[in-house]
Amino acid sequence: MVNIVLATFTSQISTWYPFSGWIDLAARSFYKDNLSRFHWNLHAGKRASRFHTVTAQRDSDTYVCSQINDEILNNLSFVYFSVQTNSCLDMERKDAGPDLKLPLRRYSGLEGLDLQNIEGVNYFKFTLGQDLKHLLDLVRNLNIRPDDVITVGFPRSGNHWTFEMVSMILSQTTNFEHDHFYSRLIECLGSNVASTVEGIKSPRNMTTHCRMHHIPEQAIEKRIKLIYVLRNPKDVLVSMYNFVSNLQYEGSRFTGSWNEFFDLQMRGEFPWGYWFDHVLATERFQVKHPDSPLFILVYEKVKEHAVEEIQKLCAFLDMPDVLSEKIAGKTEFSKMKVELGDTKMAIQSSNHFRNGPGDILRKGIVGDWKNWFTVAQNEAFDKLFEEKMSGSKLGDLVRQYIK
Repeated sequence: MVNIVLATFTSQISTWYPFSGWIDLAARSFYKDNLSRFHWNLHAGKRASRFHTVTAQRDSDTYVCSQINDEILNNLSFVYFSVQTNSCLDMERKDAGPDLKLPLRRYSGLEGLDLQNIEGVNYFKFTLGQDLKHLLDLVRNLNIRPDDVITVGFPRSGNHWTFEMVSMILSQTTNFEHDHFYSRLIECLGSNVASTVEGIKSPRNMTTHCRMHHIPEQAIEKRIKLIYVLRNPKDVLVSMYNFVSNLQYEGSRFTGSWNEFFDLQMRGEFPWGYWFDHVLATERFQVKHPDSPLFILVYEKVKEHAVEEIQKLCAFLDMPDVLSEKIAGKTEFSKMKVELGDTKMAIQSSNHFRNGPGDILRKGIVGDWKNWFTVAQNEAFDKLFEEKMSGSKLGDLVRQYIK
């Protein structure tokens, strides 16, 4: 057995607030700081596997971990701990670990993911071997038809659900779209995006997770119909965590815990960046382009009053609403999940998701975040929400659902 001394402290500080920091730690090393009280957990594991959690034990003024044997230690690719302290951990402090042979290194939680940073936002690389910025430029330059419809939404906001509803409204049927959702997600179509969308029969139903300033320029010039999908961000994060944790491709699959995922989201470092920034980009778009027709579809409102909201969507799209009740019934989440899971979604999910269609259409319920968020996480998120969304009209539309 080996002992890894993680922290020594003196109780001199009376004020305290939580801060989470992740540190890559060399074995048999320690980190010093003055703390009044703190809570931390040691985690150890291989990069591509789940973590082993080791419980700490108090020994005088030193907290010691003694449950890692040499065999485990020799096979680890990292050892790190999380600590809640009275101040931000300063990785550059000379006294951060005077006995360390190696410098402390921040553990980001994004190691191993195939990412590209554009305008300060991390994105998954959708098409391997191709520059994502170039692909987004191709999207910006797409030829747009006057009757095109583009749905925009942060990932896991109900975009697939909306895609199927819009398809039924435009076709005036209750048939699910023949093409699968990801074949209409324009930023995922690679360098042939222009020819691919050109082959779609009008009226074209397209979708994107990108922010509003990345939509095709002609969409603004030709004033086509745009739909923005808005959902309680807490449910969005829970859905997104379960989604990215079950992707087949290791460069996109997140192998960390919910707590690690939450911390990344709170810093805006996970792919797609802050939900807040995505929504606020839409508000700026509304101000800059007041003549662009934009329908705000609130996920929770559709769940509560499906027929009424579909009727509003029909009116926006200048389409009859006689099928609204049937469309609401056909796209009821549990029914849609079963029907699509047996057909096109089974095909599209087999190569991309570890558990099949259930990873794409998971639960589709309102309030699942309550099963995941801790009290501290809920309070921290509410505080950040109010800081980011103060004065936001779109923020007001979902504020009641985050409580």
